[in-house]
Amino acid sequence: IIFKHIFSSLIRILWGFMIACSLGVMVGILIGFFSIPEAVGNPIIAATFPIPKIAILPLLILWLGIGEASKVAVIALGVFFPMVINVYTGVKNVDPVLIKAALSLGSNRARIIRKVILPSILPMIFAGMKLGIGIALLLVVAAEMVAADTGIGFMILTAADLMQTKKLMVGLIILSLLGIFFNWLFQKLERFFVPWKP
Repeated sequence: IIFKHIFSSLIRILWGFMIACSLGVMVGILIGFFSIPEAVGNPIIAATFPIPKIAILPLLILWLGIGEASKVAVIALGVFFPMVINVYTGVKNVDPVLIKAALSLGSNRARIIRKVILPSILPMIFAGMKLGIGIALLLVVAAEMVAADTGIGFMILTAADLMQTKKLMVGLIILSLLGIFFNWLFQKLERFFVPWKP
């Protein structure tokens, strides 16, 4: 039964995390590299980032229903912001000499993004992913405490209601182990994809 709860939570985390990372990288590059999207996007991100994502869950349930979509959406929202902010910061810190050199060699903007920007911001992308996965673990637990019948959050809430302290502790230990595992995984991936980083 515990493995069923872990599997349910991991599926929700995986979907929310993948959606947020994909959108976060695209939006971060867009507002970091182009002036008009930056002028429009920065105030929107500054206004929406401080809103607690779990506070939006009732609205998401109202819009998307009580199924998986609302739970995935709240995780995606939580992970999206650290991804965008890290990618945006990475783009702004790319050496302008590299961009000018690429332009002087006849590269267009799409090629500059692919060949110069993306390799330069990989460390910041992984930093955003490490932050994001911790937020995803927090949010999946909170999301599963509302209108769910599986997941680690549901297991913890049920154990707390029934005063099953051992089961509650198992849930907390599982969360800690998942945090350690994901941190180790992203460190390995970063060493593989960013071998030049000391």
